Amino acid sequence: MSEAGNPRPTASSFTKWRAIVWHLCVVAAGVVLLIEAANSFKPYGRFNNPLGSRIQGVLFLIWALALILNGAQDIFRSSRKITLRSSRSS
Repeated sequence: MSEAGNPRPTASSFTKWRAIVWHLCVVAAGVVLLIEAANSFKPYGRFNNPLGSRIQGVLFLIWALALILNGAQDIFRSSRKITLRSSRSS
């Protein structure tokens, strides 16, 4: 215990918070790809190639959804474990 009576954070809790921050970065990358996918579906497309722009948009959309869903699932799983451990100690 520290001088103020508060327990020191353990290395494992720091590792879990670091994992949550990493998964938030993955979700942020998914959001950026989602915005790029939305821009790829504009009517005229890029480089005067509407079919290629739509295919690019679909691929960006698939990657964006995969990153967002995977990152969010890992965040909720990690935060749930931290919450359950903190509720046991009280």
